[in-house]
Amino acid sequence: MILRSSMLTESLRVNSITTDKFKTGTLSFSVEIPNEKLLSPYSLLLTEVLQRATASYPKKAALQKRLDELYSASVSIRCAKHGQSRAFTFSAEILDNSYSTDEMDIVSETYSLLYELMFCPLLESDGFFPEHSVEQEKRRVVSYLESLINNPSRYASARLAELLLRNDETLCTIEEMIDAVKSCDRYKLTEFYKNNLVCRPVTVFYIGTLSQEEICERVMRCLGEHRAKETLCNVPLHPIDTKRELALKEEHMPISQGRLTIGFTSSVCLCDDDYYAVSLFNEIFGGSPASKLFVNVREKMSLCYSCSSLYNVFDGTIRVSSGISPKNREIAEGAILREFENIKNGKISDKEFLAAKKSIENSYREIYDNPSDVLTFYSVRRAVGMVCTIDECRERFSKVTKEDVVRVANNIKLDAIYFLCGDLESEEEEEYDE
Repeated sequence: MILRSSMLTESLRVNSITTDKFKTGTLSFSVEIPNEKLLSPYSLLLTEVLQRATASYPKKAALQKRLDELYSASVSIRCAKHGQSRAFTFSAEILDNSYSTDEMDIVSETYSLLYELMFCPLLESDGFFPEHSVEQEKRRVVSYLESLINNPSRYASARLAELLLRNDETLCTIEEMIDAVKSCDRYKLTEFYKNNLVCRPVTVFYIGTLSQEEICERVMRCLGEHRAKETLCNVPLHPIDTKRELALKEEHMPISQGRLTIGFTSSVCLCDDDYYAVSLFNEIFGGSPASKLFVNVREKMSLCYSCSSLYNVFDGTIRVSSGISPKNREIAEGAILREFENIKNGKISDKEFLAAKKSIENSYREIYDNPSDVLTFYSVRRAVGMVCTIDECRERFSKVTKEDVVRVANNIKLDAIYFLCGDLESEEEEEYDE
């Protein structure tokens, strides 16, 4: 699969992969918005409001009917953090044009619909979002945010993130997000939309049977007149400082299980040469069922109901999450940190090393099975200025040695520990999704 890219204007880039591997196509519009304090809560609310209707389809039923006409196309709007910015993405999965029974140009029609969702939302005669839409979605978003507090696993992960990002002035805690959403109204949300989404450079992605030239022609019909305040540029990545004092926090909650989360900083992000070695370190540490944390701490020592690690490629952090009995807190923490020290000291068996490499190899092969996964792979890398194929990345991983893993492990620092202590006694072990 070859990615082709064209700059149609200074603020409009089109990326495409022409392939007949899939019966469905995937396409998207995305804009990058620099982080600010209210971006997280407002973007969460805005995505819900924009998905409700457009100027041409003012009711949910009308919008759904249009999707049904497009051979049951599915549309989503999401906002994800990319380093020092957030990406607003309007995407659709559609039936490929070659399978249309009435010669409909499904790609063009879907691009038009995505354009409406992004640039022609439903507004009242005064130019602001409908009050009933904003108020309904506020209740839903607040309910969702409050549910995070009631889910020990997700709550502990959020609290660890707050510790790791303690020097980030744009960070919103869960409580701050709830307050921001509650205090938002249709005027503030409309202003946020107009000052951020409609004035940003746009990146388009397409995966399907049409050529780059055919996609560019269709995109120009929709976005040829779009002009942004600035030109398109790569998303900046700023890894978290590895030279800070350890941050510790403990809270209590009326639950029977405890949640122990541990954060490390590596200073290595997606664009760095050592990204492949740190990714392999994480896979050996706690990134798979064959990892040290899973096999030794969870299975052999039976200290955790769950235990895994996750590498954030945008800020260079590695976050361990585990569900434990509160009485095992010190033992579990010691066991997790001991496995970290074992990797630093080169105590990695051939079996562990090969299992980690095989796991990553399989994950890269699986990307080819789903057009959405292919789009995610290329769109994330393209956003930060990387130009590489799936096979090229897989080849880079294959060349990582055990010595490379040990070397980067010795540059990884323990940065934060958060423990959510359960105060209830229960004979049953509680399981929560990671």
